[in-house]
Amino acid sequence: KSDFQTRLKGLRSGSDAYFIIPLDVARLIDMIDSLNADQEVEPYHVLIVDDDPEQVSYYALILQQAGMITSVASDPMTVLNVLVEAKPELILMDIRMPVMDGLTATQEICRFQAEVGHAPTPIIALTANAMKADRDRCLAAGMVDFIPKPVRRTQLRQVLARVAGAAAPPA
Repeated sequence: KSDFQTRLKGLRSGSDAYFIIPLDVARLIDMIDSLNADQEVEPYHVLIVDDDPEQVSYYALILQQAGMITSVASDPMTVLNVLVEAKPELILMDIRMPVMDGLTATQEICRFQAEVGHAPTPIIALTANAMKADRDRCLAAGMVDFIPKPVRRTQLRQVLARVAGAAAPPA
């Protein structure tokens, strides 16, 4: 039917389109394409900073299975270069690394982003030290959350969803 009352019922029921039989298939396909185009979202991009290749592979696999893009900085001395190039929305930062620890790397990232006028990228700490003092040091350095090692798949996804949800929804 194409009367006003029937169309109004369709609108009130939450429909996005109204089609009359016989169906114009080309119009239906165009409508489906336009509705799907509105829902396409860029995948969330996470930078992993860790010197352990096995850990990096594990985190990357979990994130990629969740539809995210990953970049890696295996040397914290190169993290600023990777940050500029990759432009991630989130950083997973190991705390214990040679040459520069994750706390110092986090402070450098925060300082760099402030100098160039970029909004701070949320940084999540990854560490085997789960003491309250360690958490406090991570937060004081500029990190937004803390995941104790060994990292469980569900735990990583929950923290990422919580932090990502505050900034932008992951894909």
